[in-house]
Amino acid sequence: MTNVAVTQSAVDTSQVPARPNPPPPLDASAKQQLESAAVVFMKRLIEQHGHNADLALVQIQTSYAHTVDYFTMPCLSEPL
Repeated sequence: MTNVAVTQSAVDTSQVPARPNPPPPLDASAKQQLESAAVVFMKRLIEQHGHNADLALVQIQTSYAHTVDYFTMPCLSEPL
């Protein structure tokens, strides 16, 4: 067994921002587009489940409720 000195090269952090940039605030049209996309998604999911809205809502709650804060912000403690 030989002793080998391990040296690490310095990491260049000059390109890494000190703080992540927050997402830009959504304007009214962006919020409307997101809401419209959510409505279309719900309609398609209900149609897929044979017009059984209760089953579709259970599926959405099971699949997505843990990643959504209902005050319009994603829950950062949960993986997306």
